[in-house]
Amino acid sequence: MQPPRLVCFDLGGVLVRICRSWAEGFRAAGLHVPPTLRPSDPLSTSGTAEWPSLVRGYQSGAIDFGAFVRRAATLLGEGVRAEDVIRAHRAWIRGPFPGTAEVLAALRERDIGTAVLSNTCAEHWVQLERLPFRAHVQYALASFRVGACKPDPEAFDAVERACGFAGDAILLFDDLAVNIDGARARGWRACAIDPSGDPAAQMQRALVACGALAST
Repeated sequence: MQPPRLVCFDLGGVLVRICRSWAEGFRAAGLHVPPTLRPSDPLSTSGTAEWPSLVRGYQSGAIDFGAFVRRAATLLGEGVRAEDVIRAHRAWIRGPFPGTAEVLAALRERDIGTAVLSNTCAEHWVQLERLPFRAHVQYALASFRVGACKPDPEAFDAVERACGFAGDAILLFDDLAVNIDGARARGWRACAIDPSGDPAAQMQRALVACGALAST
């Protein structure tokens, strides 16, 4: 099999370290963590079915920041204020994983296209675009701009339209199984990244295995 023509990266959990729960977000913002925020709960602590639709609406641009904050404060439980949600939200982006910008730069040196496709919001995008990875990315796509979140087909469509490649010419790195499955359903190659390990090393190994990078 030929090396991919384009390597597409998720951001949170792949190129960038993020908070994985609201409890972590509160700690990162220097806030007291209410007992309703359990550390093991990803994003939501309430278990309500409304939470996934709220997040998708916000990240796809259908719900604005103010509406998201007000509803999130309610869903996160008694004692959580809107201003606490805003502070935790601003602290959510923890910075780049070590070595990830170098992986992107190595791909550009090999004349392999690079893209990011992230389920994110306008507020976080401002922070993300200031990070070192951005200098090495040709195509930067965010769900709030595309109007669709992974794994919806429209999100993958946006990448294909932007770069002109499709099918197994594209390799995706993502940390969520549902997005890996969605990419493979499109005919893309896809590799799962474990954010608790060393994402840069995991991607380096996968890129060497598929012939995109030379072994060192």
